Amino acid sequence: MAVTSTAASSSFFDVSRAAHRRARIRASLPTAAPAGFDQINDDIDALPDPDLLCAEERAAAMRHTAKLRNRIEAYLTGLAGAADTGGDSRVLGAGTTGSLVAIATGSPVAVGSGMVNTANALHDLPTVKDAWAAGSISGLHVYQILAHAPAIDDFTSKEAAIVGLAKLTDASEVRRVLQVVAEADNPTHLDLTLDQQRAKRSLRLSARANGMWAITGMLDEVDGAIPGRNPGIVHPTAGHPRHHHPGPAPR
Repeated sequence: MAVTSTAASSSFFDVSRAAHRRARIRASLPTAAPAGFDQINDDIDALPDPDLLCAEERAAAMRHTAKLRNRIEAYLTGLAGAADTGGDSRVLGAGTTGSLVAIATGSPVAVGSGMVNTANALHDLPTVKDAWAAGSISGLHVYQILAHAPAIDDFTSKEAAIVGLAKLTDASEVRRVLQVVAEADNPTHLDLTLDQQRAKRSLRLSARANGMWAITGMLDEVDGAIPGRNPGIVHPTAGHPRHHHPGPAPR
């Protein structure tokens, strides 16, 4: 349902002024698909019904679909990078490139900006970029590689091996391996990471509509590992982990 600025919709949905503006810009963007996209849509419509496939066929279909998803995601990121290089946001009156990407894709602005940053960072990592474009690695792999590359000495010489690892395992394992490599290259990296973790500590208590209260937040590695320090959290080494006592309410 399109978001409008009418009094009726505003009284029911409290949509921000910035969201109204993005909706207006999105409505003004061209909608005619470039050559090739209609064929892709037709091909997707022609894919077999999952309920009619056997277990082996569904497993193979998931693998091929994931590869296609990776390729589409890489292409979309490439579009964001090309839009940034071409100054498309100024041409279309959309503010920043991140805002343009968010408007065109229906994503939060932070996600749009992240796509632009990823595209720009991949200029210096051709092996990572090519592997993603081929569908051999996912956006989650790319995120972990980009997050850890600055902490790894002479990353360029290791890029091909890291991409090879990413092709064989999941993104969480890639993160673990890259953390080990980064800490070996820079022994102070772990301490710096702990300082950054400490700076991000936070706790937030918020009321729910059903009368319950929810607590969310983030603790650093040290505070999170101390049994009894945090109300409502039982450390695995602190007696019986199945018994959770809420303790006093946070202030």
